[in-house]
Amino acid sequence: MFFSFAVCERLTSPSPTVIIDTTRRPRAIGNRAGTLVKKVVRKMGIPTVSATYGKMNGIMEWENLSDTEKQYLVQIPPPGYIITQVVRDIASHQNMTTTGVLFDESIELDQKSSTLLQNIPTRTTIRKVQPSRQKIQEQILKMKGSDTAYYFVIGPTETINLALDVAESNNMTGREYSWYLVSLVEVSFYYDLVLLVVKAIKSSAEKGIWPNEIQYSSCDTKVNPEDRKDFKLLNALKQEAHDGIFGQFVIKETGGSYQELELKMRKLTFIDNKITEPKLIPPFVYKNVDENGTVTFSGYCVELLDEIKEILNFDYTISETKDNKFGTMNDKLEWDGMIRDLVDKVSPISNKAEIALGPISVMAERETVVDFTVPYYDLVGISILMKKPSVPSSLFKFLTVLEANVWACILAAYFITSFLMFMFDRLSPYSYYNNKEKYKDDDEDEKRDFSLKESLWFCMTSLTPQGGGEAPRNLSGRLVAATWWLFGFIIIASYTANLAAFLTVSRLDSPIESLDDLAKQYKIKYAPQESTSAATYFERMAYIEEKFYEIWKNMSLDDSLNETERAKLAVWDYPVSDKYTKIWWTMKETGMPKTFEEGIDKVLASKGSQEGFAFIGADSTQVKYAVMTNCELISVGSEFSRKPLALAVQQGSPLKDQLSSA
Repeated sequence: MFFSFAVCERLTSPSPTVIIDTTRRPRAIGNRAGTLVKKVVRKMGIPTVSATYGKMNGIMEWENLSDTEKQYLVQIPPPGYIITQVVRDIASHQNMTTTGVLFDESIELDQKSSTLLQNIPTRTTIRKVQPSRQKIQEQILKMKGSDTAYYFVIGPTETINLALDVAESNNMTGREYSWYLVSLVEVSFYYDLVLLVVKAIKSSAEKGIWPNEIQYSSCDTKVNPEDRKDFKLLNALKQEAHDGIFGQFVIKETGGSYQELELKMRKLTFIDNKITEPKLIPPFVYKNVDENGTVTFSGYCVELLDEIKEILNFDYTISETKDNKFGTMNDKLEWDGMIRDLVDKVSPISNKAEIALGPISVMAERETVVDFTVPYYDLVGISILMKKPSVPSSLFKFLTVLEANVWACILAAYFITSFLMFMFDRLSPYSYYNNKEKYKDDDEDEKRDFSLKESLWFCMTSLTPQGGGEAPRNLSGRLVAATWWLFGFIIIASYTANLAAFLTVSRLDSPIESLDDLAKQYKIKYAPQESTSAATYFERMAYIEEKFYEIWKNMSLDDSLNETERAKLAVWDYPVSDKYTKIWWTMKETGMPKTFEEGIDKVLASKGSQEGFAFIGADSTQVKYAVMTNCELISVGSEFSRKPLALAVQQGSPLKDQLSSA
């Protein structure tokens, strides 16, 4: 009774112009003041704006209001009612199957909890919690045990922070969990409401439609509502156009007044520490090991990730891929390499990669299982790496025109002829040596003694354009000389012809300038690196040729075709090229290098540009880098099958947009 008397005395002394009731909950335990105020103001006929939660005409003390009472007893609930619709809309739009809702005492959700997600196909757990870490953790872990994937936390910032802290400490911030955080700032609503009421009363008073002097009876006397017909509070509120912090107030005569509310949904992603898996390919990624055994990584891609890290403010851990492969799909539709590690989703107890780092080609089949960021390098194609052609040089290269046994026979003939000429000159009675008296009057130039030394000189100079000089006097010596001249003529002619042919043939070998040139020859083996986009490209091209061949074969052997149609198909025996089928078969026979370095080593081990191994690099930038760092290598032909390079992330990962926008 004392409490009721105190409330009554406060309402009548002095007499208020209007009362703004901010009691939150109707008929709540411990809310005696709110209940009593609503009874008293109705009994005394005091204009009142109530900000109590509840549906239209949901205040028990204000049931069955007359039309006059509806003009001065107005209910405008806070915007917390919109929470129900927010949760319903999000759950329906996201097709949630398991939903957990946590709210604290600051949110009026008790009466709506039973119908919160009614008619939505989702298993829902709704719990009211105390703002303590222990209580919140108990409820979250219970929901986690029931395989709840979607969580709503509704309450002030303190409660939301506690819930997020519990989620992070229990590894519940991965991709398999989604958290929706809803907070209320009701201070703005009450500020807008008070300002609306004051401005409405002031405007009505200035227009002279609001009573200047208001007298109220005692609490014991019930006023007749018709005596308050001058209190047009509802109309005054409707005429006052006030845009509050939240939005404009909508006042309805039939009840259900509210403040318009625009909600903003912000996306929060946990990117504190990401696991990055690199593919060691210079200059994109280097692996460095110092004298203490500490492993660090560097290169273009690592520097790129460092720049993104500074923008997005996150940390990352680099974990080297186990099989050192980019990732290809086998016949069982299973992936290997970095793509496999991305396909295996990250869980709270796993260390699978979330970012694949390196020169990863954007391929259609890879895009079916992972997402790619915006390309950091546009249109990189397949290129051919070979050993640079070298022209062999030798001081005695002219001797290679004839084989060694031929040169040996020529030398033998030279010495034998010289010796025979010497012997015949000594034994013949007609030689100058044996008839010096006979030729004593001849010129000195004609007197020639064919000693062994002179015979060797004669045979030598006879092979030159200068000639051998004075011939022997004796007939036998002249026959030997004539025979040597004939032999020398034949040898010189043969040598000259072979030398010309030798120089010509050495230039007839056409260099390899394209993939077609490689496919047409057999001396040079070729293959791409295993499990790369280049290997996939040739495998797919061979597969397509095989498919087209099967289609053509089935069509040409179709018994349902008439003679005319069959004659049309008979023009081509095999209308589909088998170029890539042969190339792929050769590659498999040759054997594919498992690493880029192994491919370079096989190229360097080649005997030359016309015999050995040609490495087909999946990334022309790697080939260019290898050529720049090794003078024995050369890039052949133009690029083909060009694709962009990008970072790869898990499919559906928010990292795709974040890394792309950085």
